[in-house]
Amino acid sequence: AVAELKGKPKVQEKDVVMRVSIDAYIPENYIKDSENRMAVYKNISRIESYEMREKILEEIDDMYGKVPVVVKNLVDVAYVKSLAKNIGIKEVLSNLDGIKLTFEENASSLASEPLANAIYKYSSFCVLNLGAVPTITFKMRAQKNSDNFDILKDFLNIANQNVKK
Repeated sequence: AVAELKGKPKVQEKDVVMRVSIDAYIPENYIKDSENRMAVYKNISRIESYEMREKILEEIDDMYGKVPVVVKNLVDVAYVKSLAKNIGIKEVLSNLDGIKLTFEENASSLASEPLANAIYKYSSFCVLNLGAVPTITFKMRAQKNSDNFDILKDFLNIANQNVKK
């Protein structure tokens, strides 16, 4: 708002589209009060770092008890979303058949050493396509959706090393 008043155009932050096939939600029987549940959802949506991820999980555990897997998954989806956004990914797809990362057309991270390191680590089933819309596709068949999601999380952690937000 201040930037707009100074005559600078408002930069519209693009959101990362997440299409992941894992159960990720806060069960009503875990946080019974809907206002508290919505507040926790809001906090989770603000995750921007591993430290924030850990802090939120600790807070949830302190307030509501042992954190169910589906809530941990939700926290991880938010964390992965922030990692993807940091390196210019606009869409994440992860399911039993594999993973597909779609980059913004002008993503400067495509030439980064951390991304090259992540691609190298997973080079046996990872393909980079530098077409008009750059993508990275992982061709593998997982036993569980969470297996591919764990690979996705590791890949993006590597690709985010030394990334300045």
